[in-house]
Amino acid sequence: MKHNKKELILGILFILPIGFSLMSMEVIKDTINIEHLKAYPYKYGQPGLIDVLITRLDTGPLTLYIETSRSEDGPYTLATKYTGDNKKLDHTLIVPISQMYKDNTYVHAYMYYFPKQDDWIKSVRFCWQPMESFTYHIDGDKVPRYYFANGIYYSGKRFTNGETFDVSSLVSLYVNEYYYRLDLDILTFLYSSALNDSNLGDNLTATLKMDDPNNFFLNIGKKENNKRVFTLNIVKDGECYRVKSPYTFYVNPDTLQMFSKKTGNTVATRYIYLPKNFYSENYSIDFALYIDKIGINENSFIYNFSHLFLKKMVGNCSDSKYCIIGENSGNPLGDGSYEEVIYD
Repeated sequence: MKHNKKELILGILFILPIGFSLMSMEVIKDTINIEHLKAYPYKYGQPGLIDVLITRLDTGPLTLYIETSRSEDGPYTLATKYTGDNKKLDHTLIVPISQMYKDNTYVHAYMYYFPKQDDWIKSVRFCWQPMESFTYHIDGDKVPRYYFANGIYYSGKRFTNGETFDVSSLVSLYVNEYYYRLDLDILTFLYSSALNDSNLGDNLTATLKMDDPNNFFLNIGKKENNKRVFTLNIVKDGECYRVKSPYTFYVNPDTLQMFSKKTGNTVATRYIYLPKNFYSENYSIDFALYIDKIGINENSFIYNFSHLFLKKMVGNCSDSKYCIIGENSGNPLGDGSYEEVIYD
């Protein structure tokens, strides 16, 4: 049976669902986004790690290739690949030791539909730097801001390098108006890194060494030569990290002598009180803070600082907070003495 061209067209239109247009037969192009790409700082002689999160509209096999080179200009050789067919590819690729270089490793990350077409559909190039662990001496007078460029974070729009320690709040000299007590919880710094969501982790510690040549603080901390040594915690405190004392000390309210355990009439405190009547020996005290292997690059810090005390609490009126103006003047004791009350 023969049909003319007009009858065939009408027949096709008749079997199409109502509302269907010929334009809907076009294939919607796949949209691929690299949400993030993290290349962690690597130690030479160990495999490298690259975290990749890719989202797309379509499904079907999609292969991510990682090529590396010793030089930016190549030649590049295949290091690893991963094939997935979901709308979300979230994967950690391991780059073998043979593809990691001592100075810099240059990377070309690109994607193909599987099987390979003639050209890649998404590509990122970057210079991957190895881990560099240093010991930095913090000079509070220079108000430094430390920046480390190891490691790469790519957000799909731009690259972010490494991690930042901002120690500009740390100074070399802390001036205290009165000779009274020390607060160990005043040291803070800022930290940021896209490689670990600005999280340094838990169970971080620092070592504080306090000069004590005359053994005034013999009952607290550990003795090391002419110093008292304390292990402090590093904890997240809002936007910053704080060096914080885990200790509960005990102080004799009459002599202000310090103890590590409850003894006699001692009172619990978080402060270190300075012994009475020894202002000339302790008006300036030197400290050193040691932070070992912290952050992604496992850097260490040494921070030297001092506490200066300008006036005594009780003594001459010219250099003390409290002083005796005259004998027996309004003094219920009637013997020229005075009574001192110290609040924690």
